[in-house]
Amino acid sequence: MPKPRSADELRERNRAFADAKDPCDLVLKGGAASGFVYSGTIVELAETYRLQSIAGTSAGAGAAGVAAAAEYGRRSGRKEAWGFAGIEHVPEWAAEKTDKGWTRLKHLFGPDAETARLYEVVSAPFTAKKGRGKKALLAAIRGYWLGTASGIAITGAIAGWLLWTLSPSFPAALGIVALALAAGLLLVLLFVGIAVYRDVTARLPKNHFGLCSAKLSPDEVAAGAPERMTDWLYGLYQNLAGKPMDNPLTFGDLWRAPRLDNEKRGIALSLMSVNLSLGRPVRITCDDDHHFLEEDEEYWFDPEDLRRLFPPPVVDAMVAAAEATPGPPPDDRGQRFLRFPRMEHVPVIVGVRMSFALPVLFSAMRLYKRDPSRLPVEHKDKGELPASALEPCWFADGGVCTSLPIHLFDKPMPRWPTFAVNLRPMHPDASGPDADRLRVWMDYEFADRPADGWLREWWKRIDRNAVPRDPQRFAPEVPPREQLMRLLGAMFSTAIGWVDGAHLRLATCRDRVAHVCLDPQEGAFNVDTDSAAILNLAKYGKKAGKKLRERFAAHGGGGWPEHRGVRYLAAMQLAARFIDDFEAGFPPGESPDADLRALEAALELAGFKADLTDEQLDKMRQMTRALFAEEKNVPEPGQRGWPDHPALKPKFAMRVMPDA
Repeated sequence: MPKPRSADELRERNRAFADAKDPCDLVLKGGAASGFVYSGTIVELAETYRLQSIAGTSAGAGAAGVAAAAEYGRRSGRKEAWGFAGIEHVPEWAAEKTDKGWTRLKHLFGPDAETARLYEVVSAPFTAKKGRGKKALLAAIRGYWLGTASGIAITGAIAGWLLWTLSPSFPAALGIVALALAAGLLLVLLFVGIAVYRDVTARLPKNHFGLCSAKLSPDEVAAGAPERMTDWLYGLYQNLAGKPMDNPLTFGDLWRAPRLDNEKRGIALSLMSVNLSLGRPVRITCDDDHHFLEEDEEYWFDPEDLRRLFPPPVVDAMVAAAEATPGPPPDDRGQRFLRFPRMEHVPVIVGVRMSFALPVLFSAMRLYKRDPSRLPVEHKDKGELPASALEPCWFADGGVCTSLPIHLFDKPMPRWPTFAVNLRPMHPDASGPDADRLRVWMDYEFADRPADGWLREWWKRIDRNAVPRDPQRFAPEVPPREQLMRLLGAMFSTAIGWVDGAHLRLATCRDRVAHVCLDPQEGAFNVDTDSAAILNLAKYGKKAGKKLRERFAAHGGGGWPEHRGVRYLAAMQLAARFIDDFEAGFPPGESPDADLRALEAALELAGFKADLTDEQLDKMRQMTRALFAEEKNVPEPGQRGWPDHPALKPKFAMRVMPDA
């Protein structure tokens, strides 16, 4: 656990964060080991800003929890809280090496005992700088030594029997030995391949589809083994917030934290996960509009599942909160299911773990719910509605749908900025004098006007590479096989990242994002990286935080008024388009009375009128009249009076979407 050197150092360093007054929101992108970038970003921003709403996905969710816990420690004023000063030592701690020769970062992503050998095979291509296939093969041969030894033994026995039985001449003996070597290699590959396949199809599902549970077993804890991701994050959250280890920091604690001046709420933490069983993203948060994991769904959990993933105090808190939740128990059919509690009682580490369940690397999290579509038609016709049994819903990494949920806190006209940090590969022109400028940058640095944009998109080149610093030339075509792999890779990355890419193109988003570019050997799945590279990640993040702070700080930063101006123009476009679209779908009648009769008829046909009070109906009539009246004054999209601007490209659209 990274720990400040002394209480005096902690108090002295936290004074630098005590005078921050201006609020801001912060959104952090996923990226596995790249998440250590954010330690520098958070500390840099916290010297000027109070973090009001914080969001993240995957590794960004873990870092968002760190930021929220430190902000809670700052606001609560607890003497034992590490606060933001406790974050500064994280990179040095992660870069330390243990007796095993691994950095603590690598231990955080370490495998479970049952999947250790498969982990070495799967991780080899990500940790090798070259010869990835060779490294994976050698890891398989070493890890699955029984298959290797069996193949060699069988081949040696057959070759020895042939040499003894046939007593061949020297040339023939050489031929037998050569054939034996070839056959031995094939047998080794066959036996090792079968063993790997057996682990993938048996051990991986048994470990909830992950190589790592991200938690130490009781025996490992007793032996003093280095911390894994969940154990480490939980302890860090508790220390940053100043809460004892047996009283987990919850989403409700954050929401009820001391509030900023003139604010009606505390700290809002929003994390993105994905319900793979239902094929949709799920927002994990707690505020006045979000009291449950999903407002329209009821989830259950098995305490035994949680014991595999979380420290005992977290499981005890979830069980206690669930048992205090009113409602009849389910037909558990021999299993003990408990209701997933209200979000105010859910420990922060539970939401974080649901978000950073990287497929295959970390075990997925299993909850349960009923499938209402399973009610047979004949029972519905007869009015008999037998409750379907609870069945698993698997939650995995939120990056499957969105890695940078920058939209979560957006309002038409923001009162304070929402910052985001985006992690991406190095630009092809990042060499020579531009290498440092393109390591950490913001879009305005390369644009004639702040809203114009320039570097917001990275090309995924399929058939050839760009020639660095020469946009007129291209490298020769890559081999066809590599083109195919690039095409498939581009399809996969587009499928999971198009939402984030679309947001980053918008003028309302691109000028508040700091981009951190990483080499192929930095961050991501390079968990075996060296100590110097880990420290560099924090330096990049600190530089990103500094750029955001200097650009948007209230005193001397010109980015905030410019950003509000762009947002105002965008809000006018959206409002005008919304009013125009409303009138097109609900045309006004010949008189105000006709309008109201049409409105009431529509509500009555839909079956809603009886459910609305007279006061609600009256307010709806007022809003409808206002929209009809305003429609006569707003400009038509694309016409001369339309509030257009060259900087507002691509165009904006207003859609009704789930609150996630």
